[in-house]
Amino acid sequence: SERWLPPRIRGLRAQRPAMFGALCGLGVALLGLASSGTSHGSGYGETRALLAGDLVLPAAYPFLKGLSLLLTWLSGIPGGLFVPSLAIGAGIGNLLQYTIGQAPLPVYAALAM
Repeated sequence: SERWLPPRIRGLRAQRPAMFGALCGLGVALLGLASSGTSHGSGYGETRALLAGDLVLPAAYPFLKGLSLLLTWLSGIPGGLFVPSLAIGAGIGNLLQYTIGQAPLPVYAALAM
């Protein structure tokens, strides 16, 4: 149930689903541009690279990925939630490494997943 959505957004989603989906898609595309493409897809590649210690992502990654996941889910397009959620957790680990920094990045990434 989407009772947590504001009534105006719920109404748009119910009355004009194609337009609502297109707006969600535009939002995902803009987030992709803002994140240099890291918020697109499942996040498997970014998560794998973080766990291997081969990649450091911008601090905004978990927020941009989370918004992208939310917009994708709201659009009603079938897609996974599990792997992108792990990617968001790994991104939070990346953010923890920025702020705490006392352990290697893969430790924080695995811990936050």
